[in-house]
Amino acid sequence: MYKILFLVLFFLTTFLSFGQRRPNSLRLSGTVLGYTYADSKGLFNRNKTLEVEGSVPSVWMKILNKDGDRIDKTTTSGGGDFSLNLELGQRYTIIYGKADYGTSAFQVDLNNVKPDLSKVGLVLKNIELILNSFKTDKPQDNGEVFGVISFDNKKEEFIFKPAVFDKKNKLFKDDADNTPFNLMFNSLGKNKSINKAENIETKSDAQRAYIDVAEIDTTSANTNLNSPIEQRKKELQKFQSFDLIKSGLSNEDIENYAATIADAKAALEIERSLAFTESDFVLIAAKERLIQVAEKELENARLFIEEQEEKLTAKQQVIYALIGILVLILGLAFLLWRSYMNKRKTNLLLAQKNKKITDSIQYAQKIQQSVLLSREQLSALLPKSFLLYLPLDTVSGDFYWLAKVGNKLVIAAIDCTGHGVPGAFMSLIGNTLMNKIVLEEKETSPGKILKKLNKGVIKSLNQLEDEQAAQDGMDAAVCAWDMDKMELIFSGAMNPIYILRDGEVEELASDFRGVGGFMGIRKMEKAFAEVKYELKKGDRLYLFSDGYMDQFGGNKNEKFNISRFKQLIKDQSEQPIENQEKGFNLALEQWKGEQSQLDDILVMGIEV
Repeated sequence: MYKILFLVLFFLTTFLSFGQRRPNSLRLSGTVLGYTYADSKGLFNRNKTLEVEGSVPSVWMKILNKDGDRIDKTTTSGGGDFSLNLELGQRYTIIYGKADYGTSAFQVDLNNVKPDLSKVGLVLKNIELILNSFKTDKPQDNGEVFGVISFDNKKEEFIFKPAVFDKKNKLFKDDADNTPFNLMFNSLGKNKSINKAENIETKSDAQRAYIDVAEIDTTSANTNLNSPIEQRKKELQKFQSFDLIKSGLSNEDIENYAATIADAKAALEIERSLAFTESDFVLIAAKERLIQVAEKELENARLFIEEQEEKLTAKQQVIYALIGILVLILGLAFLLWRSYMNKRKTNLLLAQKNKKITDSIQYAQKIQQSVLLSREQLSALLPKSFLLYLPLDTVSGDFYWLAKVGNKLVIAAIDCTGHGVPGAFMSLIGNTLMNKIVLEEKETSPGKILKKLNKGVIKSLNQLEDEQAAQDGMDAAVCAWDMDKMELIFSGAMNPIYILRDGEVEELASDFRGVGGFMGIRKMEKAFAEVKYELKKGDRLYLFSDGYMDQFGGNKNEKFNISRFKQLIKDQSEQPIENQEKGFNLALEQWKGEQSQLDDILVMGIEV
């Protein structure tokens, strides 16, 4: 039964000791504390004590090698605890910090550790580090190394060498107040004997003591198995049989073992009083040494059990924490699922609304197309012409208008405020007003057409009463072509027209005011200026909105602008006018590249 218990506990203790002491490595563990210190606050009293805030959870810790490369990263637990494994034979920099705290760092030099100690590994535990929760410009609070931990082979213990800061860069005026230094010195003091070879040697003191007793027989000529020496050696075996820590005894067994030691000590005193021969005194001395070793084993066993109970408590806390995290994750998952379902429901409603809006816009496109001349109707009136019409959205705020009244052909290119649905509504108002002014009232004077169009927009939008509506208006270019006299009369509201003649581009300027809006109201009774131009066969007229010239693109992401537009007209002069739509469209696509279209685009070209 004891053999089975011994084997089970051997593997258990091997597993537990793996987390404490590993060959060729240092097990470094401890706690990160928080405090607040600034010179102006005067937190220290005359006794030079400091009130810390306690352990700091979730502190990040980075481990760098001698080249400054990060080789590991961890975070302190909810209790501020940390545990690091560092391979011997290297020098490390450990940086730690947290949001709203400073950042600190120290180094651990593990070079030149003796081979016998390297073989079993080293341990440093209960190391106390500290972070300043008051951010300063001092190096100690900004990640600079405040000292170096190294191993002293002669003393077989770790020592600490604090960094030296000049007076200007000191966080603490007096070295005695330097809390990070003091904590490190105190922490290493608690570990002073933990790494001494005599405390971590694999063979127990009890085993060594019994070997000494066994060797007594080699000095004696008496080899009788029933001799007093042999009998007493058998009595002593119960003290050297195995390590208490490895035996797996319970608390009750250990207390019984303590009682056995007490009985042995009492019996030893009796034997001491009865000792007569030299061998009696030798055996008594050996037994006394064995009892001392047994007491030490007993103390270690109690400390081991206490440590295991603490670890068990810590594991239970970890389990409770994991359960809490699991519950939190499940709760979060439920909230995410509910949010997803609500979002899905909202998306379905939005999709339905978007479909209705899209259907409405597509129907508005049909209405707008129905009031504009088709390309076939445009070609019938102007066989030598082209039209580049590119709405930014499905419907457009730009529109073209064309009608023949007697021997005159009235042509207009109009750019309404806005684009999309708002611009399309404005274009319908403008188209309706043009039909009324030209087709019903038979007005063919471009200046008068613009004047009436101005009054019609102001009235239709009630701009005299509504200041908000007074922001909307139109830019327009209107010309009347007398086909018998070969005469062109032009009037413009912000928009000019260009005429290509003999390879040069001429501009017929417009008035510097639009139709409707604030300027339209202020100059409602003022006529728009007209320009007369004698046409020749082969002249080409270009009417347009500002969308083409305002398009961004090119290598410098700038506007196409007027000069490039005029040059484009010249470049297309070799092409028949009816083929120029393709050339203008290609030039636009090459110019904007990956850029999006910014406005509605309208360009009309007519050859006389």
